[in-house]
Amino acid sequence: MMNPVIKTMVIAASILCVYSCKIEDPDFFVPEVKIVQTEETVTFSSKGGSYSFDVEANCDWSILCPADWITMSSYSGNLNASISITVPESKLSRNTTITVYSNEVEAKSASFNIVQNGVVEISSVSKPIAVETVSADGTSATIRASYTGLSISDTDVITAGFVITDQAGTSTEYNASVDRESSFIEATITGLTKDKEYICTAWVQLNDDNKVSSETMNFTPTSVPKAILSVSTPEASGTRSESGTVATLTSSFTSASVESSDVISAGFILVSDSGTTIPLDAEVDRQANTFSANAENLVTGTSYTCTSWVQLNDYAKVESEGSISFIPTISEPVTIIADFTSNELWQLPDNKDAMEAGEKAVTDDNGYIWKISGGCINSGCLWLACQAKSSFNGYIITPELKDMTVTSINFPNDGSGSSGKARITISVSTDGGASFTVIPECQGVTLGKFELTGQKPGSIYKIENVEVDGNSGYSKTVKLTIEAE
Repeated sequence: MMNPVIKTMVIAASILCVYSCKIEDPDFFVPEVKIVQTEETVTFSSKGGSYSFDVEANCDWSILCPADWITMSSYSGNLNASISITVPESKLSRNTTITVYSNEVEAKSASFNIVQNGVVEISSVSKPIAVETVSADGTSATIRASYTGLSISDTDVITAGFVITDQAGTSTEYNASVDRESSFIEATITGLTKDKEYICTAWVQLNDDNKVSSETMNFTPTSVPKAILSVSTPEASGTRSESGTVATLTSSFTSASVESSDVISAGFILVSDSGTTIPLDAEVDRQANTFSANAENLVTGTSYTCTSWVQLNDYAKVESEGSISFIPTISEPVTIIADFTSNELWQLPDNKDAMEAGEKAVTDDNGYIWKISGGCINSGCLWLACQAKSSFNGYIITPELKDMTVTSINFPNDGSGSSGKARITISVSTDGGASFTVIPECQGVTLGKFELTGQKPGSIYKIENVEVDGNSGYSKTVKLTIEAE
């Protein structure tokens, strides 16, 4: 009986011998597959065709092709074989890959590419549509159509157009713009006859190929209804003048289907800040679609709101889209004189007992508005009273000059009486009269002319006859003079 240890050593040596002998065996099996051909890519035309290739293998193999448009003579085999493939006709470009792999070791494989070129062509052109047939004069239309193409590259040239045929059978061809990204063509046709029907055909051409035409389409150009479509917001110029009472007003309008026989009238409406309405007829320039008017006899320093309107024949007036505001002003340095010699002009009481009637607004011959309180016209003079026994102070507020600066105010203080001459104080307001601030150098003085500096345009001034240090009396003047620039 063999020693167990020796027996184990013999078995191990036998197993080692078996593996060593197999690895060193030159006939040891290694699966291999190979495609015998010289091209990595086989290319077919759009008409298709056939192609054959050989498989060399030492094992079972299979063919993988994801494209269902390729037909093969065999999809599997053993050892060497010849395979034929068939590619059918196609307008579209397409490609795929054929792979032969070992059934025993899938990683062992070989492959090549199949490419079929498509047809480069314009396949079809849609029936055109008239996207716009309505125009101001009814003589134009915008036409659009689309097309489909195959295998077109950026280097290919695409041209397009429309053929327009009138009722007499005369055809005219118009070039169209091409939008290659969206595949549509478009053209605006002009010189047509309003309300006449036309026949339209679209065409598209690729390179030097034959033109591909569409079905025909009928359209009729028409005009928009006769109307004034809109009136622009008016503009005011020349508002700063020597007189400060004028302005030039202009505006424009758009119209549709208006003919030379149609009547166009226009104008402006001015409304002052006091509510007075001033209508103005305008002169119309039909060629430029503009109109204008000169406003006169306006009130200097008064704000006006202006709108414009246009009327076609007997249709309703079309008003402007918006309004403007302007103020006529004096362009040169001016002297404004308030003459108090006319009781009728100033419409003030003619006796001192009526001085307490309250504030009164009056307008002089130049259109300046003044506010007076505690005053009366007596003996051709304006009197402002301030006495110890009175419970009020008289004052006069000078007009607001919108864009001018007051440089001096001359208010002669010629009052007399048992209490002596009054003392004058001048205050200024820059908020339209809501509040007043005393001008220090013009407080409680008896001088007639006050030189002002550092004033702001648009300020208004209050001249008061007030009691100062127990000194009260009457102030009277015939003329109040304001110098401004």
